[in-house]
Amino acid sequence: TNEWVDYAVDVQAAGSYKVDFRVASVPGNAQLQLRNSAGTPLGSVNVGNTGGWQNWITVNATVTLPAGTQTLRVFAAASTGCNLNYLTFAAAGGSGSTACTGTVASGDYSYEASTTSGTVNWKFIPLAPIAGSSMAIIYVKVGAGGYAGYPMTAAGSNFTFAQPQASGAALSFYFTYRVGSGMAERNSAATPHSYSVGTTCPGSRAALASSRTTAASQAQLYPNPANTQLTVPTTGRATLTITDVLGRVVHTESVPGNQPATVVDVHSLRPGSYFLTLREAAGPATVQRFVKE
Repeated sequence: TNEWVDYAVDVQAAGSYKVDFRVASVPGNAQLQLRNSAGTPLGSVNVGNTGGWQNWITVNATVTLPAGTQTLRVFAAASTGCNLNYLTFAAAGGSGSTACTGTVASGDYSYEASTTSGTVNWKFIPLAPIAGSSMAIIYVKVGAGGYAGYPMTAAGSNFTFAQPQASGAALSFYFTYRVGSGMAERNSAATPHSYSVGTTCPGSRAALASSRTTAASQAQLYPNPANTQLTVPTTGRATLTITDVLGRVVHTESVPGNQPATVVDVHSLRPGSYFLTLREAAGPATVQRFVKE
């Protein structure tokens, strides 16, 4: 109760918006409010027991927003424990064909996704860290199926791909891309983006700051979810930091360079979602999301 997270949003047009909250809770009896920068509640949702910390459901509220850049706050008005995965904004009563946009935390790229006449159109936009990228591949998963990879088509300095999809289909997608011409490849497979065909999607300018992407391809930590211990593969000396979804540091330690993996004690962490950042002496920092049971 009384915990909160602020998000900067850019509302293109004033009006009513349906806000979907993707949530999970074991005890239930939670209420989340969406507030404006003055602290005024705009709308709220109640969260019951979903049967597991990763058993996600979607609950929604309709709010009225003015146009322009502003700060919105998700405030836990009443909670005995609730995980918040993401928010989705869509014009209330609209066709839901507004383009989704997003920029990854690493700053490597931004993307767009929109639906026109039953076809989803993606655009991959390299930013300064990977300017001049010569390749992009998009991997798309429909519902609970597997990922399929598709080469994207160069369009100036960007890359595009289009694919027919059923209205309302829940898509997950990530990108593999090259850092400059002929250089190393990176991907965002660890934290894929989401898109519901015909609507906006998490990862847009109205999305949560906790939608993070790893800066490079890396071995995955395990087990995930974790209970008492978490094993993190390493390749050299590094600093390991764990933060909660509010950005608060809850654990930090130094990793020696003479072992292939580090075991982290997480038994004292409260159940929920966390981000583990590994900053090695040689190479970029990587971020992975894990769940503490």
